[in-house]
Amino acid sequence: PEFVCWSAHLFCKLPRDPTEQPWHQDSCFWPLSESRALTLWIAFDDVDESNSGVSFIKGSHRLGHLPWQTTNSEQAFLTSEIPNVDLLGPAVTTTMRAGEASVHSDLTVHGSVGNHSSRRRAGLALRFVSTDAKCLGAMLNGYKMNGNCILPKGKD
Repeated sequence: PEFVCWSAHLFCKLPRDPTEQPWHQDSCFWPLSESRALTLWIAFDDVDESNSGVSFIKGSHRLGHLPWQTTNSEQAFLTSEIPNVDLLGPAVTTTMRAGEASVHSDLTVHGSVGNHSSRRRAGLALRFVSTDAKCLGAMLNGYKMNGNCILPKGKD
């Protein structure tokens, strides 16, 4: 299979940072012709529930695109969220040691609470997509993807 790394994003929640990432699917932010993207999240620090480990809804990648609503949280990084996630399946919070990684689909419902610990939680998200996916326009924040992609495998 041929794929490109089209994005790298550093996530860092400093100690006692109350910022939440509401329940969401990455695919809703990415203007791709089809949902076939993966995120590889590499932990720079040990991650657990106390320092805002990312939680995933088990099996949610099989549900397709889900509806959103405006979030009521004042500490939310995103302004919209997927409602009633408790009806979708069990939530699983990641626990990783620095250097370990997790992988999730752009359809996986996930989010994180504020970091209430005295430890930083930082990681690098590398995003990959099939080379046959088309970019349909700018992402919600105006960033144009596929401008300078890195081809880790396949042909240019």
